[in-house]
Amino acid sequence: LEVHPLDAGVNFLSALREAGARRASLGAQSFSARQLLLLGRRVTAEQNLIAFESLRSAGFDNVNIDILLGHPGSDPGSVLADLDTVLRLSPEHVALNTFYGWFERGIGFRERGCRSGLLTMAEDEMDALLAECDRRLRSQGFERWAARNYARPGREDQYANALFEQSASILGFGPGSISYRDGWSFHTSPDISTFLRGQDDARITARPAKLDYLHFTPKSRRGFDEGRFHAAFGIAFQDFLTSFPVQARAVKQMWARYREVALLHRYFNEDTRPEPEAETRSGPEGSLVLLRDRPGVI
Repeated sequence: LEVHPLDAGVNFLSALREAGARRASLGAQSFSARQLLLLGRRVTAEQNLIAFESLRSAGFDNVNIDILLGHPGSDPGSVLADLDTVLRLSPEHVALNTFYGWFERGIGFRERGCRSGLLTMAEDEMDALLAECDRRLRSQGFERWAARNYARPGREDQYANALFEQSASILGFGPGSISYRDGWSFHTSPDISTFLRGQDDARITARPAKLDYLHFTPKSRRGFDEGRFHAAFGIAFQDFLTSFPVQARAVKQMWARYREVALLHRYFNEDTRPEPEAETRSGPEGSLVLLRDRPGVI
């Protein structure tokens, strides 16, 4: 269950819990008034705290909290302060999301005031920050099980585990949801107004689930394994690369974006990152030019 802080009424959450919802993810992103303003969030730090308390009152004993870092104006001090707040709340799972991941999914920042010269974090600064976050989370009993996802023992995201193993069909509800069935993933438009106009106009797009699998598994604790890929999809990975060149190119670009250097070297004979793609977004205040995948000035 994905929970927006403004929708976290106790009665509503209790009804969802009674209906069978077992795990909730709270999209807090920050507990700093300044950072929430920079992110364009319509919530306050106090509302984020109340939302978490409401989840506990509704009976949710498996809760994730999302924290965003690396966006323009973000700094190590504010991120670590957010993390300390999260640790005091003591959820079962913590997800550290990066600004670039948000931008690629089209969430926010398209036409907001990020053109004021605010800096994103330099790569070495981000690496040092993530290392300190890792240290603090592990000291409180969390284990990293995928990328920047941390869980208490036995509280990993079962949704993602089902994707890793391709062991079950998954039905997602709501804007931005993803479903899996018979080797395909089905992505619903994240735009709420589009979604509410009806299913026929909700722009559900399908793509091979192999791409989602190859996106997530290298970041997981188990890592990518050819044998598990073969077991999940019934095709050897090398045969997949040869038989589906368009998908192979997408995998190569994806692994380059996330610096999966060892995998690039092993399967594509490459171990350097490509030059960043320049992307222009237009807005009411002019055009925003972003060198994707590289820190810099926006």
